Amino acid sequence: MTDHFKSADREDILARKIAELEYRLATDGLTGARSRDYFNARYNEFAQISGALFFIDLDNFKSVNDHYGHSMGDQLLRETVVRLNAKLTGDEFVARLGGDEFVILSKRKHALEIEALGDDVLAACMAAELRVGELVVRRGGSVGCVRLSPSLEVHGAIDLGDTAMRCAKSLGKNRVHHLSVDYTGRAMLKPSVDELRLGLSRSEVGYFLQPIVACATGEIAGYEALLRWERPDGQILAPAQFLETMTEAYSADARPPLEFAREATEWVTMEKGRFCCFNVSMAFLEKIAGGSDEWVTEIIGNSPREQIVFEITETAMNTEVEAVARTVDRLRKSGVRIALDDFGVGASNLERLQTMQVDFVKIDRRFMRGADTTKKSRDILDGMIKLTHNAGATIVVEGIEEAEQLELARELGAELAQGFYLGKPEPYQRR
Repeated sequence: MTDHFKSADREDILARKIAELEYRLATDGLTGARSRDYFNARYNEFAQISGALFFIDLDNFKSVNDHYGHSMGDQLLRETVVRLNAKLTGDEFVARLGGDEFVILSKRKHALEIEALGDDVLAACMAAELRVGELVVRRGGSVGCVRLSPSLEVHGAIDLGDTAMRCAKSLGKNRVHHLSVDYTGRAMLKPSVDELRLGLSRSEVGYFLQPIVACATGEIAGYEALLRWERPDGQILAPAQFLETMTEAYSADARPPLEFAREATEWVTMEKGRFCCFNVSMAFLEKIAGGSDEWVTEIIGNSPREQIVFEITETAMNTEVEAVARTVDRLRKSGVRIALDDFGVGASNLERLQTMQVDFVKIDRRFMRGADTTKKSRDILDGMIKLTHNAGATIVVEGIEEAEQLELARELGAELAQGFYLGKPEPYQRR
């Protein structure tokens, strides 16, 4: 009898040790996320049903370790995992690859469901914070998303996710970038600087225009000029696919397509009162901040300055806020109007409205999603519109995909709206 109990005890101890070993192998010891081994073991399950992979890298994470110590950095990593897990359902899980890099595997297939999860992942990264005395420290993250396929093996999926994440960083950080992948599972390769320089010399890089509509009347109030690269093979590339290369090309003395910007501006502003919006990069702002108005003059040409709007992304202003504010003030004094784009995405929206006078605020499209069907989403959108009006800015609600959404924007007091329901980006009619 005694031998039997001793044998049972040994079996229990062995079972516990095996369970502990399995747990250690499946779990990242620092953060509690799943381990890389666990991710590798389960990857094919998600690839076979063409699920999705999200590759996450925390923005400026090294500065947490440098300023507050590695123990604080570790704490932020753990808090990020807690926040991410709260957004996941069913078989979805987050795994740590190493450092401040994480991946999520999901079985979601519908594009809208995948996009919604991307927004949730971004929000979780932004919500993760730690307190150091009176300081609140948060960093957010850059997220790359890739649709999986049975032919895409695990290392290739990680490489594609990393590529998508780096695209998100090159576009200003703190955002999700969905990488285009063809049916063979290969990502579109980033064009080389030489290809882009040739494309610029052939006038392949220019602008498409998307209308911005007055909610009250349905009439076109202005256009947003969107950079596009029309390649000889018929592909039309959006900035996310070549912006990083374009920055490198500028460093190699290539000139941006300013003449096309001027043509688009002149075409739009022929109609009195209509404005033309350009999304400007930090590199552009740095040139202006340095006292050079050359690019501004080349973009505007002979068009009235009051019909020109420069859009600055909220996420692009996470650093050097005061310098950007001074530049914005100088541009406004010259007659150019300023729009704060992607409002609601970053963590310091109120601070932006307090420290910088802007003429327009463009509410990010994710806040329209669901606002026409759920009270909570509607109340959030309503609050953002009232807040912005109190700051003295005109509202542009983005992401209008249906008539009901346009009606809601009108009911909530938004002056302007933009989205595919109102018009897709199209080449302007060159004279």
